[in-house]
Amino acid sequence: MTIFQFQEARALAQLGDRTGTLRALARARADLAEGTATRDPAWWWVDGSVAIHHAGLCLADLGDHDEAVSLLEQAAAECPPRRINTRFIYLARMLATTVGAGAWTDAEAVLDQVAPYLGEVRSGRTAWLLREAVQAIEASPAGPTLHEAGRNLGAVLTAAGYTSTPNTSPPH
Repeated sequence: MTIFQFQEARALAQLGDRTGTLRALARARADLAEGTATRDPAWWWVDGSVAIHHAGLCLADLGDHDEAVSLLEQAAAECPPRRINTRFIYLARMLATTVGAGAWTDAEAVLDQVAPYLGEVRSGRTAWLLREAVQAIEASPAGPTLHEAGRNLGAVLTAAGYTSTPNTSPPH
């Protein structure tokens, strides 16, 4: 139920419903705080970093980019080291949020964090998000350093076999 409540919060945020978003996030966090139940599968992956990540995504959807970036950074930092794929997607979404906020210096720092995962993790969804971030960087008024870093990321994605270009909303 918790993950569905996070999804509800995200949908409400995308609709611009701040009150409903915050209410759904509070319900999800309360459920998460109760811990796992005997009916939960042994592979269950929803933890505090997931809650922080979803809150950050919701705030980004609501236009609160500074707070969203802060939460997304926290989620990536708190993501357990064994969950490499999860950390990779957290960083990809943090990159998209920093670019969307026009936080060019932060975006450069996130690109540096993303780089080590490119050869280690094979995730079509994450590569798709990174491709979208590259397109946003190319279209942005960012400085030459970020533009070059974006081009380099695009080249690495292509070299790794991720050749498709996003043209719709990212998969969730």
